[in-house]
Amino acid sequence: NSVIPPAVQHLTVEVSAADGQYLAQAKWDTPRVVKGVRFSLRLTSGSGEGSRLVTTAITADTEHRSSGLPLGEYTLTV
Repeated sequence: NSVIPPAVQHLTVEVSAADGQYLAQAKWDTPRVVKGVRFSLRLTSGSGEGSRLVTTAITADTEHRSSGLPLGEYTLTV
Protein backbone atom coordinates (compact mmCIF):
# COMPACT_ATOMS: atom_id res chain seq x y z
CA ASN A 1 0.00 0.00 0.00
CA SER A 2 1.21 3.45 -0.83
CA VAL A 3 0.25 6.58 1.06
CA ILE A 4 -0.12 10.03 -0.45
CA PRO A 5 2.00 12.34 1.71
CA PRO A 6 0.33 15.39 3.23
CA ALA A 7 1.03 18.81 1.75
CA VAL A 8 3.49 21.02 3.60
CA GLN A 9 1.88 24.22 4.88
CA HIS A 10 2.96 27.34 6.74
CA LEU A 11 6.69 26.95 6.12
CA THR A 12 8.60 29.55 8.12
CA VAL A 13 12.31 30.09 8.55
CA GLU A 14 13.97 32.04 11.36
CA VAL A 15 17.58 33.08 10.84
CA SER A 16 20.07 34.00 13.55
CA ALA A 17 23.75 34.90 13.35
CA ALA A 18 26.79 34.22 15.50
CA ASP A 19 30.45 34.77 14.65
CA GLY A 20 29.76 35.42 10.96
CA GLN A 21 27.88 32.13 10.53
CA TYR A 22 24.12 31.79 10.21
CA LEU A 23 21.61 29.31 11.62
CA ALA A 24 18.31 28.72 9.82
CA GLN A 25 15.49 27.10 11.81
CA ALA A 26 12.68 25.93 9.50
CA LYS A 27 9.24 24.86 10.77
CA TRP A 28 6.14 23.70 8.93
CA ASP A 29 2.93 21.79 9.46
CA THR A 30 0.61 19.54 7.49
CA PRO A 31 -3.20 19.45 7.24
CA ARG A 32 -3.26 15.90 8.62
CA VAL A 33 -0.97 13.49 10.42
CA VAL A 34 0.23 10.45 8.48
CA LYS A 35 1.94 7.75 10.52
CA GLY A 36 5.50 7.09 9.38
CA VAL A 37 5.72 10.07 7.02
CA ARG A 38 9.21 11.45 6.40
CA PHE A 39 10.07 14.78 4.81
CA SER A 40 12.84 15.25 2.26
CA LEU A 41 14.60 18.63 2.47
CA ARG A 42 16.92 20.31 -0.05
CA LEU A 43 18.78 23.53 0.72
CA THR A 44 20.26 25.31 -2.29
CA SER A 45 22.15 28.58 -2.60
CA GLY A 46 21.93 31.06 -5.46
CA SER A 47 19.21 31.02 -8.09
CA GLY A 48 18.59 29.78 -11.61
CA GLU A 49 21.32 27.86 -13.39
CA GLY A 50 23.90 29.19 -10.93
CA SER A 51 22.24 27.53 -7.94
CA ARG A 52 24.06 24.79 -6.07
CA LEU A 53 23.02 22.15 -3.57
CA VAL A 54 24.16 22.98 -0.04
CA THR A 55 22.65 20.07 1.89
CA THR A 56 19.89 17.49 1.97
CA ALA A 57 18.13 15.88 4.90
CA ILE A 58 15.34 13.45 5.66
CA THR A 59 13.34 13.91 8.84
CA ALA A 60 10.13 12.71 10.46
CA ASP A 61 9.92 16.01 12.38
CA THR A 62 8.17 19.17 11.20
CA GLU A 63 11.24 21.29 11.86
CA HIS A 64 14.89 21.27 10.83
CA ARG A 65 18.02 23.32 11.61
CA SER A 66 20.79 24.19 9.18
CA SER A 67 23.86 25.71 10.81
CA GLY A 68 27.23 27.10 9.75
CA LEU A 69 25.76 28.89 6.75
CA PRO A 70 27.62 31.84 5.23
CA LEU A 71 25.67 34.98 4.34
CA GLY A 72 23.78 34.39 1.09
CA GLU A 73 20.53 33.68 -0.70
CA TYR A 74 19.06 30.23 -0.05
CA THR A 75 16.03 28.21 -1.10
CA LEU A 76 14.60 25.46 1.11
CA THR A 77 12.40 22.83 -0.50
CA VAL A 78 10.41 20.42 1.69
